[in-house]
Amino acid sequence: MTRPILARLSRGVAAVGVSALVAGLLATTPAAASGPQTTVTVLLKAPDPARLAQLATATGDNHAQRVRDLAGVLPTAAAHQVVRGALRSAGFTIGHQTAWTIDATAPESVVDATFGDLARLAGRARVRGVLPTIPASIASVAAAVLPETDTPPLFKEHLNFDGPDFRNAYTPPLTSPKEGSDKNGQLTIASIQFAGWNDSDLSFYAAQPSVNIKPDPIASGQYKQFADQGSKIPGATAMLDEEVDLDQEVLLSTAPHARQRAYFDTNSSNGYVQALSQVLADVTQGQGKSSDGGDPKIVALTTSWGACEDGFQGEFPGDSFKAVEALLQSLNAAGVTTFAASGDDGVYDCATSNLRSQLNRISVDYPASSPSVVAVGGTKLTAVGGIAANDGTNWAEKGWTCTGTTASPTSCTSAKGSGGSGGGESNTFAMPAYQKSGIGHQPFRTETGKKGDFGAEQNRLVPDIAVAGDPHSGFQILTSDPKYACPTKKLFCDPKTNPGPHVVGGTSLSAPLAAALFTNMLASAGATSGVGDIHGALYSAYAAKTGVFRDPTTGRNGDQADVDRHAAAHAAAELPTRARVGFDTVTGLGAPLWTLLTPYVLSPKAPAASASIELAKPHARHHTGRVRVSWRPAAKARSLVAASAKVVVTRLGDPKPIYRRNAAPPAGTYHFSGVHGANYVVTVTVTDVAGRKSPADSALLAVPYDDDAFRTRGPWHSVKAASDLGGSHLQTAKAGATASVRASGRRYLLIARTGPAYGKLAVLVGGHHVKTVNLYSPAAGHKVIDLWGSKNTARKARTLTFRCTGSKGTFSTGFGVDVDGLDALH
Repeated sequence: MTRPILARLSRGVAAVGVSALVAGLLATTPAAASGPQTTVTVLLKAPDPARLAQLATATGDNHAQRVRDLAGVLPTAAAHQVVRGALRSAGFTIGHQTAWTIDATAPESVVDATFGDLARLAGRARVRGVLPTIPASIASVAAAVLPETDTPPLFKEHLNFDGPDFRNAYTPPLTSPKEGSDKNGQLTIASIQFAGWNDSDLSFYAAQPSVNIKPDPIASGQYKQFADQGSKIPGATAMLDEEVDLDQEVLLSTAPHARQRAYFDTNSSNGYVQALSQVLADVTQGQGKSSDGGDPKIVALTTSWGACEDGFQGEFPGDSFKAVEALLQSLNAAGVTTFAASGDDGVYDCATSNLRSQLNRISVDYPASSPSVVAVGGTKLTAVGGIAANDGTNWAEKGWTCTGTTASPTSCTSAKGSGGSGGGESNTFAMPAYQKSGIGHQPFRTETGKKGDFGAEQNRLVPDIAVAGDPHSGFQILTSDPKYACPTKKLFCDPKTNPGPHVVGGTSLSAPLAAALFTNMLASAGATSGVGDIHGALYSAYAAKTGVFRDPTTGRNGDQADVDRHAAAHAAAELPTRARVGFDTVTGLGAPLWTLLTPYVLSPKAPAASASIELAKPHARHHTGRVRVSWRPAAKARSLVAASAKVVVTRLGDPKPIYRRNAAPPAGTYHFSGVHGANYVVTVTVTDVAGRKSPADSALLAVPYDDDAFRTRGPWHSVKAASDLGGSHLQTAKAGATASVRASGRRYLLIARTGPAYGKLAVLVGGHHVKTVNLYSPAAGHKVIDLWGSKNTARKARTLTFRCTGSKGTFSTGFGVDVDGLDALH
């Protein structure tokens, strides 16, 4: 059976038209024009990017709350009006609108006069800086103006198991796999498509005896498909039709109770933005016309298409790229979790680019590299000893591996070699807090001896997770694609009624498979809407080390020497190309056993903080009051990993903090020199990766007066001892000998030595006797003794005097007393 390796989401090809086009004055009404009509799409800017980023990672909100909060950060009605008014003035007719986009149509001469010569731009290779700028009249609210089609297409497309096998393999051992039946109604998975197909393929697939899913998903409305602005969805064309078959059939097989909504558009910058915008309009049932009334139960979006990250950003420079990211964040905020294939070319994601300068680049794939998207890599899944119920031993995985042996991208690209799970380090996005905190300290050593630490890398790492993708053990589809239909070669065979079997794989399989398994998890838990960004849950579960992930530890996705050469030229990150224990850039965190992830996704516990403040070296000789402040997230099961901490250190009585950091690392230390007798408070609040804050935790330190601050009368002796405050204490056995110190506070505590040979010590405050303390104890040691005062006592300076009484308790063998220090609490 043939085994093509697809490249649906990986490998980017330059797409025409994403930044704004040549400066034109929209406010000037052009002369009447006629001729062929052209449509452009204006992509708007996010009015409050910081707030949108917060909402994109929020957890615990229901669908109504998400929609209500999201409404406040979408482009405003005023922004839409500015663009519509300017376009109409220029002679455009306004068409389809969503929260983020406005379509406008005009004769080509008007479009060219307003934005530049689109035909000229589309007809030549594009590089960074070639795109014109957005007209000034809409530049404050518009991020980009996108032509209707791109030349060449923006994206490229990216075994033998079926849905029941996948549910079995990615369920914890000895746990019954779940089909995703939801007592609260069906959940929905959306997909983005840039190729045609015959939807009857899904009906034929469901009717196969080995599948037997009823009723027919097309007839019942379980599957629905939508084309941009009502245009016709292309039929089978022998050009990547199997990619659509793969998405819809693996979704149906793995999540048989979920609804499907497939969004078809042109393979262009415009089409990509339109598809994302329409999914948002449908899940929120908000701004813009919803497709078939929309669907608030869209919980997952899968895309197996993508582009070389550098090439994609070249097509969406500056604000336009930020606006695409804002779209993805909006989907998270609306409760949609987006899954994207990490690519099929190993570390060489640009290797199949049409641009010669990109051929040997080390790169990752976009949108998988977006911090708002769950990047899904590929594994080789194996049933050990035959397919059977998961007992913890009969499923094994390793990374989908490049089989080539040469230091060349052709050994790892699906177009020319074996293909391999895409992964590496982004050139665009800084490492998100969920990765930095979740991975933590995880050192590595490459095959060529270079050392590093995954948790200390500067930029986002890809992928996040990995599931089955190796085409050698892929998924068998039925397809009307003329390349594979009519398998019996009958004369006059109609592909629509005789779809053929075909085994496919790649991360084009991995992404929809992960989306289906995730949706089953939500449905089995009775979810009624989506949860949005799950990165916090994934990396928190990994950090907790509770067995949520199966960890593939073998497999590679590139030649290490080749990567090191690029790194030496500052053209790539020097990361290992082989899988290893723990996180790696072949399979990410590993393969989720989804049931175990449920509490981290649906009911994570609130974060907790732990603060401490103490003398840094209390027993050092010549004690100087050096203070150490430390903080960390408190260990708590099922809580999300901490992203940052707010730390404030103050001296009581002084309104100005001596240390304040609002975005400190989640764990850390701070040192300062304290003043003898002063009281210091540290207050810590931890924020987790979902933006939730912990209750404040505080700790108090009263810097003690050491024995060298006491004034003595009588025969006192300074005795050195390593366990004492400041390395010494005062000692006497002479009745009437006194040691005094003046200290400001409300409550006073004595630090003294006790033991079998100690006698009694009288305590005087301001010359008045307040108590007598028996320093006897059966075993030698130190004791902190509450002498006098309370929180209600007036705070002022007082003289405390300690006098040896010359008496002892019943069991003591001596009369001596020791004084080590004094705490004065404010």
